[in-house]
Amino acid sequence: MRDERCKLMPKLSTTLLAICLAGHVWLGFAIGLSVDEAHYALYALHPALSYFDHPPLVGWVQIPFVFMGDADWLMRVVPLALWGTTAWALWRFSKWALILFLLSPLHQLLGLALVPDTLLLPLTVWVMVLTWRLSRDFSSVSCWIWLGLALGLAGLSKYTGVFLALGAAIVLFASHGLALFKARGLWLAALITAIFISSVFIWNAQHEWVSFAYQLGHADGGVNGWEAKRVVTYSLIQLLAYGTLPLLGLVVFFVRLRKVHPALMRLCLAFGVPPLMLTLYFSGKGAALPHWTAAAWIALLPLCALGLQHVWQSGSGYARQALRVLICGLGSLQALSIVALALAMGTGGHWEGKSLSSSIALETGNPFADLHDWQAASKQALTLQAEHHAAALAVSNWTLASRLAWYGRPSRVWALDGKNKQFDMWFGGLEYGQSFIWVNWSQMPMLHPVGCHQLEGSEASYAGQHSRFDFYLCRQP
Repeated sequence: MRDERCKLMPKLSTTLLAICLAGHVWLGFAIGLSVDEAHYALYALHPALSYFDHPPLVGWVQIPFVFMGDADWLMRVVPLALWGTTAWALWRFSKWALILFLLSPLHQLLGLALVPDTLLLPLTVWVMVLTWRLSRDFSSVSCWIWLGLALGLAGLSKYTGVFLALGAAIVLFASHGLALFKARGLWLAALITAIFISSVFIWNAQHEWVSFAYQLGHADGGVNGWEAKRVVTYSLIQLLAYGTLPLLGLVVFFVRLRKVHPALMRLCLAFGVPPLMLTLYFSGKGAALPHWTAAAWIALLPLCALGLQHVWQSGSGYARQALRVLICGLGSLQALSIVALALAMGTGGHWEGKSLSSSIALETGNPFADLHDWQAASKQALTLQAEHHAAALAVSNWTLASRLAWYGRPSRVWALDGKNKQFDMWFGGLEYGQSFIWVNWSQMPMLHPVGCHQLEGSEASYAGQHSRFDFYLCRQP
């Protein structure tokens, strides 16, 4: 039985890894940048100590690739490398952990698009490994130095990187008690971490702590009251985003294996449960996104993997075959969902001229059109700006501004809703008498601002394969 498992798992994990890598490369060349990708690429174009909505590392790591050229595929090098590093680390622990990672739709997306959560995936594994070693022997100065470095990078990645520090603190204090505070390495690690994240505090001090205020308001959900049905909905979205196999493995681990691996359980729960629970709470106020729990699921994958491995080896005869069919069936559904998602993204929601989601598109617009047509439309807007001597390009929603600013660079771009102050910091605000080209996207149509008129003739719009862009010449009254 063990020989059979040892032969099957490496072949399956290697095959899945090869297929996933091929899919990442194909999509990297086939689609344009998403909202977040373009936004963080703009970070790299405007280097700073920190930014309005996130710490700076997500932009810093892209700086070399931004200045190598403007090809979209260059913006996929870093996320693919981070995704590959995470896959390698999980493979070192267990082939099952790697398979669960490869069958997770959301983790696949994070391997394509660089967002702060992509940075946290390998950092989570790194911090957990260092914490595990220090929980056994806290005299290793080199481990403390590496831990300080890893936590510093996590703090530069995303504000929720604090959960990695919390997880390490829980595990190390549980292992060593008050003796932990006598370890010189602890204070050295804390100093290294503080030095790394000092740029975030310096930038915020220079900008009236605007980033902290924005994040607190964003997580709080604004005026929304807390509702349990939102938590249920978010939990179902989690199952779609990460698959049902991790949940199955986690349940089996707690039922069958929790007394066999108490130290590993404590480690994984310390890093996985706090961010997961807090995100579930925020989801009750409608203020949580699916990828916010990506690092938490990475932390729990070792337990999930052990649980699934136990199921695969359990029972005998027909019972064993039934359990294996269940695992293979659930895994196949997750794989099919990833393939369907990749095809929809790569084709823009169309196949042979027909919409893959026509009924949805009629009511809500094509969700996959977002990844196409922006490059050509932005170039046309840039031409119109030069022709009409306009001061800037503009859109009514900040989520549209990132693509327009990326593909229309070096033009100034204004987000007229004023919700993301980062664009004001980069490009300034509207002034009396200034003219601008306002862009209206068919997938998110808006009423044009006061003082605008649509341009005429061939320059009035750009009809892409998946959506339409209308152009207006406006003047600030």
